[in-house]
Amino acid sequence: MILEEPPLIVAFKSTSSLQEHHYERWLAYGTLRANARMSGASNHAALVRAFDAFDSLGVAAAVPSHVREGAAHIVAMALEAGGQASSISEEQREAHLQHVTAVLMRFQSNQFTFNNGAPAQDPSFYAAAVYAFISRINHSCRPSCGMVSKSLYCSANRIAFNVEEEGSAMCAYALRDLAAGDRITFNYGPDELVKSWGLHERRAFLRERLNFVCGCERCIAEEAEEARTEAATVGVEAAAEEREVAAEEADSTDVEAEVEGGKGKDGAMDAEDGDGCVSREAPVPTEAKAAASRAAALGVLVVAACVAFGALMLVAVATQQRARHTPLLPKARGR
Repeated sequence: MILEEPPLIVAFKSTSSLQEHHYERWLAYGTLRANARMSGASNHAALVRAFDAFDSLGVAAAVPSHVREGAAHIVAMALEAGGQASSISEEQREAHLQHVTAVLMRFQSNQFTFNNGAPAQDPSFYAAAVYAFISRINHSCRPSCGMVSKSLYCSANRIAFNVEEEGSAMCAYALRDLAAGDRITFNYGPDELVKSWGLHERRAFLRERLNFVCGCERCIAEEAEEARTEAATVGVEAAAEEREVAAEEADSTDVEAEVEGGKGKDGAMDAEDGDGCVSREAPVPTEAKAAASRAAALGVLVVAACVAFGALMLVAVATQQRARHTPLLPKARGR
């Protein structure tokens, strides 16, 4: 065990409504303040230190809506009871509202479940306690100590204790070997938070339930590692994209080289026009030239065929004419 501490202030935790729940906390604070102002009390100095310790506790930056509503309800009730509901200025009302909200937020941000060993059915079981020192111990997702009521600690370790005198104390115990100067931290959430939850799940729970974003050593280290991994992934993707672009540019260069080479073979001509701009005559594709050559050869064959056909026709006509002028042979006579 590292330390044990009795509660600074205990407030009944109402299960009927949140407004009553916050009102009970305000009454507990008012009782502590009134006792601290009683200078004749034998424990006056201790009460003043307790009151100052509570007022110096830190609070979360975000104020839950149920706390704002509870503070507004308390201010309205107090002004109504004092007959000041209609006479007080808006500035004074706002000042009262801010003060009550700050008190309720000190409970909200620093409370522990009050466990004095009473059975669950006992009304005293439903309570919340604020501690002067333990409430200042920070959360960590890699805690150095655990936090539990003294009654549970003694029961788990089979240590005798007096429930009425010691049951309301909280105990901090080391989770690992600690050296002088090591920070005392503990887990504000369930055991699973530090055992199995990831960075974003842990932060979401603490932000939604306790209104703060965790910046412990573990979360910072995991966040940095996540950023490095993401940067490496982006770098790999960027390198792959650069290689792809380079390959596309290389293919484009090869195509342009082929086109330029084809222009030289097909007789493309470059010339400067009157504006100094280069104009290009479109080259005749090789396939088109081949087709033209085949067409020309076919035309020669057709002409040759026509000439030959004409010659045959002339021979036929001449033969026919000779046949007309040649006398017929006499018919043979029979003997």
